[in-house]
Amino acid sequence: MTTPVDEPDDDGCRLCEPNKFSMSHLKSANRNVPMWMLAELNEQASLIFTIRHSMSKMARAGFRIALLQLKVGPSKADNLANALTRIRSAVRDNGARVVALPECFNSPYGTQHFAKYAEEIPSGETSRSLSAVAKELGIYLIGGTIPERTPTATYNTCTVWSPEGALLATYRKIHLFDINIPGGITFRESDVVAEAADGEETIVADVDFGKVDEVRAQIPVFSQRRTDLYDTKEQKS
Repeated sequence: MTTPVDEPDDDGCRLCEPNKFSMSHLKSANRNVPMWMLAELNEQASLIFTIRHSMSKMARAGFRIALLQLKVGPSKADNLANALTRIRSAVRDNGARVVALPECFNSPYGTQHFAKYAEEIPSGETSRSLSAVAKELGIYLIGGTIPERTPTATYNTCTVWSPEGALLATYRKIHLFDINIPGGITFRESDVVAEAADGEETIVADVDFGKVDEVRAQIPVFSQRRTDLYDTKEQKS
């Protein structure tokens, strides 16, 4: 068990308290709760604290994010091996601390493919590989999407992994790609992929509009353009 930290760490950040109470305090405050459950809750709290602190330090120091575009073929094993190679290259060769994969990176994108390539999360081959490589490289990994198999439906699902290899979050696609162009193409992802139910996944983000205005003010107007870095041309209507 760790005790509350009240001293700044080596970069001057004052840490939040990962465990406000000791196990004995937890036990006395929750006499009817089994010790194994308290231990599990404490372990989860410690993991959340570690992840939040790590992300906070990264945000203050600045970090590099890699957005990968990948070619996908008929072999899931080859698709996965290629993704892992590109992830390692993004980190080792380019210094990325966060890596994001594209949609359906382990499967061809088509209604005829989803059922064949679908797997369970987090027990499937792809999830295990993403967990392992995130831990190996110590990065945050946004696992694009893969076809997810559940007992009741198939979803198009994104996973997010911590530097410890833990599954931080999953997000099931809500707005499925359905298109019907008369005389052209018809494609309905919803024929085989289930839409995430209302309320099943909630994504919350705090937006600091002061920061938005600050960033917007840094975007140069025409008179401030950097002609030493890029060219601008007048486009006549």
